[in-house]
Amino acid sequence: MNEEIGSKFIAPFQMAEIEINSHCNRRCSYCPQSVPGYRKPPRFMTLEAFQKIMLILRDAEFKGRISYHFFNEPLLHPQIYEIVSSAATICPEAHQVIFTNGDLLTEECYLKLIECGASKIVVTSHGGKVFPERERQVNLTPQDLHLTNRGGKVLEKIAILSTPCFAPSTMLIVGVNGNVMLCYEDADRTTTFGNLFETSLEQIWFSPSAVEVRRRLESGDRDVRKVCSECSNITHESPIVYDLHP
Repeated sequence: MNEEIGSKFIAPFQMAEIEINSHCNRRCSYCPQSVPGYRKPPRFMTLEAFQKIMLILRDAEFKGRISYHFFNEPLLHPQIYEIVSSAATICPEAHQVIFTNGDLLTEECYLKLIECGASKIVVTSHGGKVFPERERQVNLTPQDLHLTNRGGKVLEKIAILSTPCFAPSTMLIVGVNGNVMLCYEDADRTTTFGNLFETSLEQIWFSPSAVEVRRRLESGDRDVRKVCSECSNITHESPIVYDLHP
């Protein structure tokens, strides 16, 4: 891995996951939202803040996947259409994949999301509801997913893994307040590397702590953080990224 600051920062990650809101309308047993004390009053990222993040990604020539989840339901955001449209306008070479539980995904909503710029909508039916087949929609059930223990937050804890993890190397995870977080599995937000509204993305990505975490995880050292040592996720053992590109 080449960790070196250059004259222009080009995004080295292939996915950007942005928490546009912190709320979910469900309490699935395999999600931290079901854990007592986890849920907090909902917070929504403002459209202005989201657009600032898109400009940062545009300047870094980001051309990968943009999604809007961190144990939340993105369709609850009151400006979801403006958000999707802004991403499509500011970062036209990126593609948007929206992950949703489908509770709010009406035919009108689906068509509007596609019109605004969503490339794909992935629906996971948590309550047994059957969703219609649509051209740019993927319908899943929890049984289709590789469920993890969310860094030891839910399900069973495990023995420490020794397999490499490239999740922090291939993904940018941004919290609702602009914090760049360790990983989408870090439900308790135990590790942040900086805030995009206060520090440049280049400085955050190449900060000593971020570089060390990526280096050690890529070598299979899951002891680098407590949340990593308790995590059961083995889907990022190589830098090859699986994506749902249309």
